[in-house]
Amino acid sequence: MRRFAMMWPIPESVPPVVAQIGWSLHRVLLDTFSNKPDQYVWYASKAAEHRWSKRHLLHSNERSFATCLVLADLAAHGRRGVRERRRSGKRE
Repeated sequence: MRRFAMMWPIPESVPPVVAQIGWSLHRVLLDTFSNKPDQYVWYASKAAEHRWSKRHLLHSNERSFATCLVLADLAAHGRRGVRERRRSGKRE
């Protein structure tokens, strides 16, 4: 909690997305981004958006957060993109 408080010393400056994830995810993000609040907020928003679990976030931390985000975006939007390209006649 101290690291979290040091990241945002003024309570009003805490981004709203921070309230959307559980404390276990905060602990993972604090271990990774304790001195990078912008990246912390970005990953917190992605974790909230994709409803990542602590296990998923830890595993993605081992692989890399970027790879995890690409896979999440493909899962969410990839199929729709393939269908749209097929309708337009474009090949992959």
